[in-house]
Amino acid sequence: MAHGADITFALRWVESTGEAPETGNEELFTIDRRTDDGWQSIYSIRDPPDAGWTSLAHIAQSDETPPLTWFEWSFTATRDGLAHATQFNVPYAVCEPLATGTYRFVYWGLGERAIGYRFEMTE
Repeated sequence: MAHGADITFALRWVESTGEAPETGNEELFTIDRRTDDGWQSIYSIRDPPDAGWTSLAHIAQSDETPPLTWFEWSFTATRDGLAHATQFNVPYAVCEPLATGTYRFVYWGLGERAIGYRFEMTE
C-alpha cells in the first residue's frame, strides 16, 4: 500500500463449529514493522503508568450466526492516520513516520493465539 492509502482489517466468524466462539475486545491489536531485530510495534503509549489492554470477552449471542463480521479496523497510511485512541485504555500514537517496508496487523484477542496480516508499505 502507498502512503495516503486506506486499509481495513476485519475479524469475521465464517463457519460454526457447534460452540459459540469467544474473543477479546476489538482494542487487542497492534501494528508492527519488520526490522533487523524482528517485529517492532509502531505505537508508543503516552502516559504509561496505566498502560495495557482491558481484556473484555466478546461471546457470540444466540441470534448471531456465521458469516458475521465482529470487528473492523480502518486506517489511512499516514503518521496521523494510524494514531489510535482505544475505547478503554490510554491513547496509542505512532512513534515515527511510516517508512517503506514490511508491516503486519496483529489481533491478540484469541486467547493464546493471535491472527495477523502482513502488508508492504511503498512510497
